This record gives sequence, C-alpha cells and structure tokens, in this order.
Amino acid sequence: MWSDKLDDEAPHRLILERFAATHPEAGIKLPPYDRYEDYVEATAIWNGALVAIYYETILSYLWLWSPDRATVSSFRTALLPLAG
Repeated sequence: MWSDKLDDEAPHRLILERFAATHPEAGIKLPPYDRYEDYVEATAIWNGALVAIYYETILSYLWLWSPDRATVSSFRTALLPLAG
C-alpha cells in the first residue's frame, strides 16, 4: 500500500489504528506515536496465522507478510476498506 503523503501525513498508522479498533481479535499493538518516527513494526494474528506489519513514513508505504499467502491476502482484503 503506497501513498504520496510523507512523514506524519502518511496514512498508514491511522489505517492500522482503525483496523485494530475494528478487529481487536487481531491483537495489533502499535508503539506510541512519535512525530519523527521513520518506520513502525507490528504483528497481528489473522485466521490463526501470524501477519507481520511494517510501514515507513519517509517512503510512505505499508508492507504485510505472512508465511501463509491466503492469510495475508485475507488480511489485506479486510484492511483495504479502511484505507478509503
């Protein structure tokens, strides 16, 4: 997920915060906000599998990974409506 907004305008933290509120069972815990954060890492449990979450504010992208492709695809599908 890419954005043309950078630094504290990058939408990725807000999207993940919305997701965590909507899906508390995923167990996403983001570190406290830091105005100068460059990147943030977190994890989630989705459909019983681990999903690694990483986003960069400087390059303004969100990256998801799981050893199970179906899990990460399902997580992404649930995440996308919150990006709009």
